[in-house]
Amino acid sequence: MALQFDLSKIYRWKSVCTKSKKTYEWTNHFIWACMAIRMPEITEKNWREWATRYLLVCPPQDHWTEARKRRYTKTVVKKVYQHIGLWTNVDKPHQKPTGLWYKATLDQMIEQTRWVVDQLHVENCIANNRRKDQQLVRRHKKKMNQKMAAICTPMEN
Repeated sequence: MALQFDLSKIYRWKSVCTKSKKTYEWTNHFIWACMAIRMPEITEKNWREWATRYLLVCPPQDHWTEARKRRYTKTVVKKVYQHIGLWTNVDKPHQKPTGLWYKATLDQMIEQTRWVVDQLHVENCIANNRRKDQQLVRRHKKKMNQKMAAICTPMEN
């Protein structure tokens, strides 16, 4: 059976999947990773589990520094979230793996993924608040300039 995929359900799929060589490589990697992790699609409901399984199959390298490992994990989570809507014709597994090593590793990766997702959420909130603050400052300056212009204009006789 040939591996088939559909990118049309991904939000802004052209910019997410084909904008540059790197974005194309991430998309291609995720398509093939669906076979390794045995999950046929990335949806709103399963994207966290998909990212966790992906990090189990393609973990950060041991010789990397902790900062680089966190950056890699953060990037993977962000890219997986951007690829919500990716579909492939991979078969679903009939049963979940039950090994103790798998469960322990999965629990650790779930905690790490949750931490990264929470950090991304906090950073996005901070960025949004910073943008709102900048907009408020601009509005305030504009109002003050208008008031000063109204005060400083000479009165007509």
